Amino acid sequence: MLPDNTFNFYKYRLASLLSLLIASLLIALSFYIGKKEFFLLLNNDFGLVADFTFKYLTYAGEGLL
Repeated sequence: MLPDNTFNFYKYRLASLLSLLIASLLIALSFYIGKKEFFLLLNNDFGLVADFTFKYLTYAGEGLL
């Protein structure tokens, strides 16, 4: 059995692949929609539910540090 502090290549590859996939999707959408419209889409006001969710996700992320 491997010690807990060893590098997990499977999780690293999975996270890298997922990151590349998301980045590729965002770049493709930027080219397809247009830079200005894509910026406005990402910075849209999604209402109180999104504000509440991101507020507490931010607190949770700070707690993990």
